[in-house]
Amino acid sequence: MIKVALVDDNPQVCTQLEKALTASAVKRGVNVDTAVYYSGESFCSSLDRGRNFDLLFMDIELEELNGIDAVDLVRNKYGNERMRIVFISAKAEYAGRLFEHDVMNFLVKPFTDEAVDEVLAKYVRVYHRERSRFSFKFKQSVHQVDSEDIMYFESEKRVVHLVTERDSYKFYDTLENVMNRLEDDRFCKVHQSYVVNLLYVKSYQADHLTLKNGKTIPVSRANREALAEKQLSFYFGGEKVEINEE
Repeated sequence: MIKVALVDDNPQVCTQLEKALTASAVKRGVNVDTAVYYSGESFCSSLDRGRNFDLLFMDIELEELNGIDAVDLVRNKYGNERMRIVFISAKAEYAGRLFEHDVMNFLVKPFTDEAVDEVLAKYVRVYHRERSRFSFKFKQSVHQVDSEDIMYFESEKRVVHLVTERDSYKFYDTLENVMNRLEDDRFCKVHQSYVVNLLYVKSYQADHLTLKNGKTIPVSRANREALAEKQLSFYFGGEKVEINEE
């Protein structure tokens, strides 16, 4: 089930989104559960009550609490980095100013049902997958972590550090074995000491990656071409990754 929030002060826009998403979900063979809000305040109030969403369609030009400020609250107050954001506006000039908000897509009003279908198709392809878990043994205990939660692995001699947004674990192994055991193609080896989850990459240069939490990870010359190919394959039609070759 994909939980979707629709936030727009125009009921007709919300109705169009609901109908287009329902049709797209049938086409994609997935289930969606939509919730409609006509203001940024009512949406954030639902988060205060414990509601959570996978995908958010957010109008920018809302009264009082606008869409950009509401999304900042999602990321900073509620600490939700997983919710995928699709901004909506009648002003196309907003598009180039939204990358800092970790946006999955931008729809310009009036938009078509086909455009909504493309957004859901991208979400399903990149984010909506069967959860896989990575298992490892340390000090006679077996631990499991959702693969989606893993930001990166770092190898230090025979010790591998598994790092998530909130925790860090260590176990004895090699990165080669880790890569062979991962059942998720979102991971890429970028250095002899690092394997990263592409979901958490914000930008990359020729010799390093920057993750969404600001962590910098080196990229070796031997892995640059493979990384570039995987980035293009993974993000084609998916989330934008900033590339700086300077």
